[in-house]
Amino acid sequence: MPEYPRTLIKSGTTTITAESSYVDVTHSIGTVPEWVDPQPTNVYAIWYYLSNIGATTFRINLQVAQASDATFRWSSGI
Repeated sequence: MPEYPRTLIKSGTTTITAESSYVDVTHSIGTVPEWVDPQPTNVYAIWYYLSNIGATTFRINLQVAQASDATFRWSSGI
């Protein structure tokens, strides 16, 4: 896979509330991002994955809902 520069378009933070297994994040790029990079900031030993990546939103899913909030820092771009 060739290396190429990634252009950062949007970034932010979001929270998956306790006992929930996902959060929908609005990125508002206006097109489907080529990359999305979520990073947990308070719970590190969790399995998470992305889905529903669209022109304005994406979803961060947890494999298992947590007993406390899980916060993420995210960035996305083209």
